[in-house]
Amino acid sequence: MRGSLLVALALLGAPAARAEDPCAEDVKQLCAEVKPGEGRIEQCLRKAKANVSLACRGRLDAWDKKAQGLLEEFNLACEVDVGRLCGEVKPGEGRVMACLIKHEDDLSSSCRAETDRFQTAREQVLAVRSACRADVDRLCKSASGEAGPLVECLQTRRAELSAECRAAAPKLEVGAAEFVDAVDTLTSQERIMGTLEVLQGIDSVAFSRSQIAFQGENFQSLEGVANANRFTLNPQFVFGHRKQFAILIKVPVSTVFPYSTQVPTASGVGDITTGFGWAFYARGQIRQYLGLGLQWNTGAQASLGAPWAVIPTYAIAIGLARWFSVTVEVTWVKSFGSLGSYTELDLLYFRPILVFGLPANAFVALDTKLGWDLANGSFVPVMKLAVGKFIDRGKSLSITAWYQASLTSESVWRTFPGGYKFSVGVGISYFFDW
Repeated sequence: MRGSLLVALALLGAPAARAEDPCAEDVKQLCAEVKPGEGRIEQCLRKAKANVSLACRGRLDAWDKKAQGLLEEFNLACEVDVGRLCGEVKPGEGRVMACLIKHEDDLSSSCRAETDRFQTAREQVLAVRSACRADVDRLCKSASGEAGPLVECLQTRRAELSAECRAAAPKLEVGAAEFVDAVDTLTSQERIMGTLEVLQGIDSVAFSRSQIAFQGENFQSLEGVANANRFTLNPQFVFGHRKQFAILIKVPVSTVFPYSTQVPTASGVGDITTGFGWAFYARGQIRQYLGLGLQWNTGAQASLGAPWAVIPTYAIAIGLARWFSVTVEVTWVKSFGSLGSYTELDLLYFRPILVFGLPANAFVALDTKLGWDLANGSFVPVMKLAVGKFIDRGKSLSITAWYQASLTSESVWRTFPGGYKFSVGVGISYFFDW
């Protein structure tokens, strides 16, 4: 959403074709016909990344890493202000940033500091371009389209600069130029971030920030013998460089009301699940995850708990537009050890999730879980519709409600472990940064 925020000065964008630039030869061979500016050369190199040199590929990866840090810093400072003051502004061509500057008196102190920083850097970039026009044409023509590479080139050739350019160039640091360019890359980055927070709220392995969630559910005809109310505390802790790792703990507290008056109501802690998540790939609009969970045999009764089980998961989330994303998750649940009175688990889930962003920080998620019970050969698809709203995107408190239903016959879901006709639930999730 914020990619719209910036003027088209592509900071970590297209590499300059200078002798010391590891991408110089790649630009000549692969992107010679591309006009510099607005990140076009960088986009060209990324499309041809399989064919670029190892040195240039390393440079592209370094840009990604540095840009990510700059983007996260800007997001944290201005996300709430954009939603509050500029939510209806169409992204692109610097319109959102212009909106923030227009409402400067209404901005939070943190966002005002970022917009001031941007305006100062932009003015310096324009001043350098004006004072150094002749020097750029003579010494750094291939870098003229991007602020970061341009400043690097001018500093490298400082001894050859004109007096007018030499007086202006030192006023602009490479970091300031990179900040101007980095904010312009926010469009693709922000497409996925809001989606990932939604996914955490509906129990996907995908994560973006630390989280504590409270969820309450009511299951109808749980395993064909009872209804059940379940309250779940779902803390999620993300740590490590660029928040690439997560520890998840799910503690369901259930009350089961059997249909038979001969069977007493059962209450207690159900099957606790702990897990480890790894965001092993995050670039642009695409993120990929691996997860490994362990389901503990904690329920005193089969109606409350489940057997020991290991739960490996893979997920890929793709932001196709700032209002729409697709996530595909594949999970295998395999029980092991002594089962006792519990049913054997050998379940394979294929789970496509569609998330739609709505005005006023609202969202709708369509979550389809296609489940195969490999132990008895049954197939049970479940459809879940979740709607919610972020109350405050700065503190990221969201409220979600959902309805999910089995899409197969009662005779099948009665034999499916944990099977039910339908469930309804609500959840409150709080996302935060360390």
